[in-house]
Amino acid sequence: MGIYAHSTHLFLPDKDHGRLLAGALFKSPHSLVLSTPYGNWINVYLQMGLSCKDIPQLPTTTHIELNCYNSEGLDVRLYARDRLAFLFESGCNELAEQEDQLMELAAQLWQLDPGRPIPEVPTRPESGDDLPAPSEPSFWDLTPAQQEEYLAQARRSGEFQEVLRRSTDSEDLVPDPEAFGPYLPADRTIDEFRVLLAATSRRLLGPPIMGSEVAALQRWMGTDHSTRAEDYVAAIASFLGVRGALWSLESIQEHRAEQINRRIIPIDQLDQPPPRT
Repeated sequence: MGIYAHSTHLFLPDKDHGRLLAGALFKSPHSLVLSTPYGNWINVYLQMGLSCKDIPQLPTTTHIELNCYNSEGLDVRLYARDRLAFLFESGCNELAEQEDQLMELAAQLWQLDPGRPIPEVPTRPESGDDLPAPSEPSFWDLTPAQQEEYLAQARRSGEFQEVLRRSTDSEDLVPDPEAFGPYLPADRTIDEFRVLLAATSRRLLGPPIMGSEVAALQRWMGTDHSTRAEDYVAAIASFLGVRGALWSLESIQEHRAEQINRRIIPIDQLDQPPPRT
């Protein structure tokens, strides 16, 4: 079981706006915890399923919501002027077609390899002529370790790189993140963010092939591949310059209750993710 993270990062253009936001949040009847401010941000942690739009007292504010679901899925949401300006979702479902194509390419490579390993198939018994003949050996009968050799070749193939290129160009897979422009740290660009999101969307297909994606993951995640959604949430948060992204209200109440004072928790208490359960 992985972690559930549900954090909202409110943009503070100035201290007065920060005080206004904090005051509105403190008046909310919902259970919540606020972080102390840092840079241009302050975090609010609400119960899973709730967001800032459920707090009518909250004035118009730009905020980024980062969610992680059980180590498998994640989403990134940007609300600007109280409207959803950006939504990126990454889980298992949208990668099914690419995974199928990868397996088909690997099967073709196996079929063309004269030295390919041949899996054993059950022999047909002498009696019982009405029984169906056993199927021919196929790629699908190989052990996972044997399949991986051909999957690795398929990932490096020009044909699969074209699949990845089309995936990168897909607006459904990686929506245009231009709306983040005013909120990025000065040394980061929208193009870099687009590359990071593209690498995130393909994490279940194995280590990235494109050099730009390898570089982005090494810089922001510390490694070029992981299958855990929370590692990519942390990388995206690092790129955006926000902190405490891997926490939820529930995990704070479970693991950091002693640090909460009048609904406020120091941001440095959230720099490390909660223990995995």
